[in-house]
Amino acid sequence: MANFLFKVPLDFSWPIGKIWEGHICPYTCEFDGERYSWESDEIKMLHYAWTPVNPSPGEGFQAWEINVFDDRGENYGGYPESPVFSTLTELCEWCELHGVTYVDSQLSKEKWMEILSGKPFNLETGS
Repeated sequence: MANFLFKVPLDFSWPIGKIWEGHICPYTCEFDGERYSWESDEIKMLHYAWTPVNPSPGEGFQAWEINVFDDRGENYGGYPESPVFSTLTELCEWCELHGVTYVDSQLSKEKWMEILSGKPFNLETGS
């Protein structure tokens, strides 16, 4: 279920469906019943200071699924849902042909163009 357009380098190579390494926080906690259990205050501080890193921006078009937002509103837990394409049209054709969904709906190439033709998520900030 793609929900973001990333502009990535044309030679960007990351497995489809595998969480991007820059979206995996190395500072984690455990759950003790219904509350967070931190190994130390330092780990907790590092966790809340950590910021996800998106792939470098580039000329290629790729559909991504981002499905985790933390309590600061940062998004992470994202992964590619498509190969990288040199044009948005090619990406939208691929999404239609391969039954990629958006909010649980299969869309036509034209509908994908409407959804993905807005400003790509990581174009201006590089994040």
